[in-house]
Amino acid sequence: MPRPWKRPDLPTGPLADLNRSLHELHHRAGWLSARQIQRFLDDKGVPMSHTKIHDTLIKPTLPTKGAVEMIAEVLAEAIRGANVDAEVHRLLELWDAASPFSPAPVGTEIRHDSEADGPRAVEPLHPEQKFSASVAFPDNRKQDASHVSDHIDFRNSTFVGPVVGTVKNTQDFEIRREQRHDDLGPPHPGEIQTTTEPSRAAGQDLFGSITVPRDYRVAATAHTGNSQCSLPLPLVLHAHVPHRFHIEHLPPGASGPRTQEVRFRFWPPIAGVDDANAWRCPCDRPTGETTEGQGHWEMRVPINHSRPPNLH
Repeated sequence: MPRPWKRPDLPTGPLADLNRSLHELHHRAGWLSARQIQRFLDDKGVPMSHTKIHDTLIKPTLPTKGAVEMIAEVLAEAIRGANVDAEVHRLLELWDAASPFSPAPVGTEIRHDSEADGPRAVEPLHPEQKFSASVAFPDNRKQDASHVSDHIDFRNSTFVGPVVGTVKNTQDFEIRREQRHDDLGPPHPGEIQTTTEPSRAAGQDLFGSITVPRDYRVAATAHTGNSQCSLPLPLVLHAHVPHRFHIEHLPPGASGPRTQEVRFRFWPPIAGVDDANAWRCPCDRPTGETTEGQGHWEMRVPINHSRPPNLH
């Protein structure tokens, strides 16, 4: 039976306001368990232990900004009629207000390894002071907004690397939103490895397969030069299930498939409409109420038919 989690004993102030709002959101979401929240985060491609999820609400210290953001998003999505973006924004504003007041230890500056005398004590920051930070992404490391928000304060931060310059509130939001959009999109498979089967008519039928990491709405078309035709995929693809689809018929004597590539258009599932685990992307791209227009994510995948079919 769902039950509320124990709230920490905190003095009146911004940190207590943040914690109270997290618990209120948890209550409105039906007191999801930490493992339920973890599964929803996994569906979003955000790894987080159930222990960290639990600690975010019950520990008397300031949680990481990334944890607050993603847990708030999951909880808000579980509340019927909730404005998810507004709820997440409200919790992040509370985190911003609480961060200078955290009871976590302050007054230690971590110095570079070249400074042999080690860490030294510094005066704690005044609550009204702002933080700034720089972060450099190695070339082989994927930029991930949830990772970055765990480590820096976005209110006045400078990024070094792919994004350069002072990031203000609106710019930061746009950067993190685009990174989140990219993270939620299906990975490009590189190419479609095809298989053939004897056709009921003369010749053979050509098939492809696709597997996605979370549930999506989908539409697909086969392309040959300037012509195209729709492919018979279901409206919703379910996570981690290989979906096999027919591409074209190969008549006797055909040297290979005519189809050169398949164009996929993906959208998040629609809550209350699709038989799927509904989730949402924070950006404002098409949402897929109609699958006739532009996709939320689009990809073109070439056909790889390495062996000519043995046609009779």
